[in-house]
Amino acid sequence: MTCGFETKTNQSRTFRFSVRAERSAPRKVRHLLAEIIPSGPDHETALLLADELVTNAVMHGPRSKPIRITLEADKNRLRLEVFSRGRLEPPARRTIGGYGLKIVERLSEDHGLEEVPGGVRAWFVIQRDGS
Repeated sequence: MTCGFETKTNQSRTFRFSVRAERSAPRKVRHLLAEIIPSGPDHETALLLADELVTNAVMHGPRSKPIRITLEADKNRLRLEVFSRGRLEPPARRTIGGYGLKIVERLSEDHGLEEVPGGVRAWFVIQRDGS
């Protein structure tokens, strides 16, 4: 795992890091985020949703390529973005399972999945309690 840096602006914090697209990636990301995201009602939700997006990046992207994660957090909201190489798969070609994005949709305030130059970007936003 390559840990990036933290930037702070007006009570906002941004963390950037990358992990190789391999089976252990979701666990590695979950452990790092558990240390970064403060405890609170949104803590477990954020870890679950991040796990779902990283798992999708591993399953649907090329093996061993870096997956980039960006976490932006302030007292009111948390936004996590996962970028991976590869392309979006049409729904008919997806494998058995496919509940990860439904979970993200259900538990997040907002979310997205889009093909962008060089790969795929998936993200979610959850509101925080402000404490």
